[in-house]
Amino acid sequence: MSRRARPEVTLAIPLYRSERFVDSIVANVETVDHPSVEIVISDRHMHDDALEMLRDRLREDHRVEFVRNTDGRGWVDHYNDLLGRARGRYLRWMPHDDGFPTCDLIRLVAEMQAHPRAAIVYGPTIATDFDGVSMPERDQPQPHPIADGEPWTLRHSLDLIPKGYCNGAFKGLVDRELVLANGLFIRPTWRSIHAERAWLFAVSLVGELRFVPEYHYVKRYGPSSIHAGWAEGRLDSISLGRVMLGYLRDHGPTGSLAQGRRAIGAMTVQRLLSRP
Repeated sequence: MSRRARPEVTLAIPLYRSERFVDSIVANVETVDHPSVEIVISDRHMHDDALEMLRDRLREDHRVEFVRNTDGRGWVDHYNDLLGRARGRYLRWMPHDDGFPTCDLIRLVAEMQAHPRAAIVYGPTIATDFDGVSMPERDQPQPHPIADGEPWTLRHSLDLIPKGYCNGAFKGLVDRELVLANGLFIRPTWRSIHAERAWLFAVSLVGELRFVPEYHYVKRYGPSSIHAGWAEGRLDSISLGRVMLGYLRDHGPTGSLAQGRRAIGAMTVQRLLSRP
């Protein structure tokens, strides 16, 4: 693909203290099979040499663009910057510490194009620790709430967070043009905890989340993971509910606000009661 041609797919890899994951990132890049793809690797902190190590390791891969900045912006701003910077019709975020052994973009794009109402196409999550040891208790082999062929409804969107549906969808293939046409950048929650889940809720209001069981990704867990220190508190729960209501007000179907307000209020109360 010419460097000037618009790619069909953008793969966005945000870095943060990522030196220990350089081998994994390179392996993920090497699985990419699509002939029309750009890969954007971005570091907004430069706390280590990960970006330069990757630049050296991937210097022959002309699909890759490197973005270097030291503005120290948080993950929500970083992801939104990549969403806006991307040129592809479709986007997939590829976190530095996860694995994408079946990154079959050709077939994922075909799945998206065969289902015009799809906003995200995603697959199962397989869990391991940082040494590759399986953690089956954390697998999400079937996180989707509906069977193939059933319509996505507002009820499914409202149940997405309280019932834990669609775990792994944030790392799926996103119809970036649909997302941008609706102005759906990620909105921050307080401390940014669960901002990605709230965004999935918003995306599900404008398109369907579609599950394809063949294309799993590997979620790696460890004590040094960024999310390992996330402990939801009461203000996090309240903020999550407020952000969801804002998305619903701006993007929900006509007449959905009353139903959504009740459901999100009940979810927030339940989460508050479960907090110490």
